[in-house]
Amino acid sequence: MKLVYVAVGSNLGPSEITTQSALTELQEQPEVIDFRISHWYRSKAIGGPIDQPDYLNAVCRFLTSYSPDDLLIRLQALENSYGRIREVRWGPRTLDLDIIWIDGFTSTKPHLTIPHPRAHQRAFVLLPLLDLKADFLLQNRTLIPLCFPKIGVNLWVHLQFLKNK
Repeated sequence: MKLVYVAVGSNLGPSEITTQSALTELQEQPEVIDFRISHWYRSKAIGGPIDQPDYLNAVCRFLTSYSPDDLLIRLQALENSYGRIREVRWGPRTLDLDIIWIDGFTSTKPHLTIPHPRAHQRAFVLLPLLDLKADFLLQNRTLIPLCFPKIGVNLWVHLQFLKNK
């Protein structure tokens, strides 16, 4: 079994219901054990069309027997089952599940880059990762120095803690 961290996001439709339902489905798969989730955060959309709704974000971690490619297929199937449409890069979405890190695994395949190539640039990934593992190393760096340049007044205004249900 491999330890996996997956970023979760949604900014279309009933995001709280969608993310909670999708994560429950993921957690109930027999190939997934020891499932944990960070606190929930709100963040502005980065890139893509302007005037998108804010995102609801978290990170989950779990152990899985899925291969990395099989995990990607499962996560994309879950996104699709909740109405995910891939028409516009960084466009709004009902559900976004991105593999951030897999223990002992790296990949530069076009369809599967691990660790996630932009995770270290995104506070909406870094802060939830800190919730789960304060000493996590991403690209051989601790998360706290990665977070501080990104956490300013604007970020704290836009990232609002939501109760973990």
